[in-house]
Amino acid sequence: MRKRKPEENENHIPRLIVLCSVLGMLTMFLTSTSAANTTNHAEWPISEAAACSEGTQLQDGNAFSGERETSTCYYAGRLVSDFHACLRAGGEEAGCRDDGPSLHADTANIEREIGSPSAAPALAGTESELRAAWADPLQTSIELTADIFMQSCKSGGPIRDSLRPLMLNGGGHTIRMTCFEKRLLRQDGTGLLLIKNITLTRGGNDGPGAAVATRGEIVVMDSVVHENLAEEPGGAIFSQRRATIIRSIFTGNFAWDDGGAVYARRGGVEIFDSIFSNNLVDGSGGAIGSTGDILVVRSHVDGNTTDGDGGALYADEDGDVTVIDSTVDGNTADGPGGAIYTLEGDVTVVNSTLNGNRADDRGGAISGEADVIVINSTIARNAAVAHVGGGIWARSDLFVTNSTISNNYAEGQGGGVQAAGTIGLVYTSVLDNVAPVAANVGGTHLKVFGSVIGPARMDPTGGQAQPTGANCRVGVSTSFGYNIVSETSCRLDGPGDVVLGSPKLGELFENGGFGETRLPQPGSPTLDRIPLSSCEVVPFGEAFEGEQHLAQFGIDILLPVANDQRGVSRSHGGGCDVGAVELEVSVP
Repeated sequence: MRKRKPEENENHIPRLIVLCSVLGMLTMFLTSTSAANTTNHAEWPISEAAACSEGTQLQDGNAFSGERETSTCYYAGRLVSDFHACLRAGGEEAGCRDDGPSLHADTANIEREIGSPSAAPALAGTESELRAAWADPLQTSIELTADIFMQSCKSGGPIRDSLRPLMLNGGGHTIRMTCFEKRLLRQDGTGLLLIKNITLTRGGNDGPGAAVATRGEIVVMDSVVHENLAEEPGGAIFSQRRATIIRSIFTGNFAWDDGGAVYARRGGVEIFDSIFSNNLVDGSGGAIGSTGDILVVRSHVDGNTTDGDGGALYADEDGDVTVIDSTVDGNTADGPGGAIYTLEGDVTVVNSTLNGNRADDRGGAISGEADVIVINSTIARNAAVAHVGGGIWARSDLFVTNSTISNNYAEGQGGGVQAAGTIGLVYTSVLDNVAPVAANVGGTHLKVFGSVIGPARMDPTGGQAQPTGANCRVGVSTSFGYNIVSETSCRLDGPGDVVLGSPKLGELFENGGFGETRLPQPGSPTLDRIPLSSCEVVPFGEAFEGEQHLAQFGIDILLPVANDQRGVSRSHGGGCDVGAVELEVSVP
């Protein structure tokens, strides 16, 4: 369900800022990448020479002071809009490499991109020193020298109002609030906040962001943020623009509105190499909420809870959700999307696991109100209670490649997957799911190649559903060949298709790669069933919009499938195996 947004007439969150951001005010700025000065950092405010690399065109011909307006920056002949695009494209120093995008970008580039303050940092070891430094609009760097317990309850949390960027280096120390419903830190200006090496805890506020609330952009690095409580979005962090979290831990935070730990407006949320666990929200998005895009890379977003939609991740309006090399496990939602919910945006999951999530509505793991793409991933042990789509629900199209969808449960149709549009399965194993109708696949049009569908799981599960043995309930079926189904309800009759009682796959187990898979057992009919000449196929989905954004990560889902879910080459033995996993040939 959609929850109310924070009151925008509050003095600390005016509507004007949102309008300004739409008109082009961006807060990140870049250091020079010229060969003569690759090791030097820009001063703050940043000079025209250091604003962007060679080829930059400055808006109105002006240098940037404090924050960079929307401009045109070119790195290695490629257009990038801001340092985040460079980071996602594999930024090196302040530029982008010529060898193409790389998912595993060095996130330390952020500090190099931002530069270093030209003046010595203000040292803060007491509450009064922190308050004075934070409130100074000219200050660009603060370093803590001791743990600080905020005790000036009548003063509330420290307030800053500055266009200048500020780096707060905790040096491993803690800022802890001891007063009731008082925020730790507040930025009323739009200057970037870079917060690192710090623990922020026990903040409270009747507005958004109990640890930090800012009108500008925020980056949190190498930090721990726990046990903060806000009555509006963002239990710990609230940003009117973008929030970026790197190598940090967020746990035990709570919001009465969206985003149990972090909430950002149209700028979205980006998570790298971090842990979000046991956060709670009384709105939507147990861990993270945004009206923009949400990106999760090499992270764990597990064990979060919402009374609304999206047990872990919630994208409002048309925001997309992309999860790469991550786990989103054990989350719960009273609404749709036990792990992920989008109101209008696409969902993309690559090389990840969504395991053990629960929704009391549609989509035990994913409820996507547009297109859903799943690549090289495992969707298992999820439950849609009193609804459809035990593993995945898509209001539009669903395309799955090299993935395992197993042991999910729905009390409506589609124990494994359910989609209102086309369902495309390529080298995918969908089996042992439970539902009273269409135990494994439910939808409008099924298109399938080289996949296992069935059998259904029939043993008691402890839920309300009375299991069916029928795999599919679809309007139209199109087979591109070499599928194995356990019975005839999917109506597949392509070349090499076969109806067999059991594909003889092992139970869910860590067989290498990312997450659990189901390995073919000796004598499995899946082995070498696909002729070598037919092994490399281009997955379905080339015509729809959702795949386009993956190019920035070096992922091209339109390339022929050459490996299995774990990255093992498909060309073992005399042919390729049906389903998500290729059995490797033992060498004597």
